[in-house]
Amino acid sequence: MVGRASARLGRDGATAIALAGALAISAPAGAQDWQVLEARRPARDTLPVHVSLSYGVGTLRLEPADSGTLYDVRLRYDADRLVPTVDWQAGARTLRVRTRLDGLRLPPSDRTDLTLGLTPRAPLDLDVQLGAVEAELDLTGLRVRSLDFASGASRATVRFDTAARQPLERLSLQVGAGTLRVVGLAQAQARRINASGGVGELVLDFSGAWTGDVEVDLALAIGQARLVVPPDVGVRVEAEARWLNRLDLPGFERDGEAWVSPGHATARRMMRVALTSVLGKLVIERR
Repeated sequence: MVGRASARLGRDGATAIALAGALAISAPAGAQDWQVLEARRPARDTLPVHVSLSYGVGTLRLEPADSGTLYDVRLRYDADRLVPTVDWQAGARTLRVRTRLDGLRLPPSDRTDLTLGLTPRAPLDLDVQLGAVEAELDLTGLRVRSLDFASGASRATVRFDTAARQPLERLSLQVGAGTLRVVGLAQAQARRINASGGVGELVLDFSGAWTGDVEVDLALAIGQARLVVPPDVGVRVEAEARWLNRLDLPGFERDGEAWVSPGHATARRMMRVALTSVLGKLVIERR
């Protein structure tokens, strides 16, 4: 059955919500006890906010909230197997959202659904850790100052569909066995990107209007990284000496200790890629 628990944070700004069977009637043995958690807080200022999200199994949608809302959490979950926590710490200006499995791992049919809306008014520092999650992070219109993203076996997309309201000062991406697509990186105005991949696939799409040069520090194990870069951007790939001869970059030319794209020396915009790899593959797509 589906129960419903709705939380409104008090004026003290420090409320922890632990929901294990709230407003639910005991279900038969082996049955699922689906519940809904809602937690939101009004936006009273534009001070920076740190958001820490740790989410193990399910689907995730992160999106802008309306201008009068600081955050809006909506979670549907099985209370027999999952213990969620939403914690707002006013002094530290920190929102923590956690889901913890209670007992055996959720089978594929038992998917939780989380939607997290965040204020478009305040600068945001996002720390996102995902397990096996189908995720869509629409950061369009948000004032994202930093993003630290790590996933295990997730399939995730991060989007910047319009020019960012402020530059993305720090971007760190870690992908294990899953896939991650980051679309509109030029819109995010990220100047330096640290990315690493295990056995999965990482796609960095630099579509949009460029406003400055970009540096990418890329570490690959045995997975693949694909960089989508406009044709008018000069690209320089630097790698360990033993990997320079293994790179397959059609149209690129050897330039000392690096490979460079045609017209690199006269390009108005530049991208430098520092590559460390074991058996990984780097693909640069021009469009």
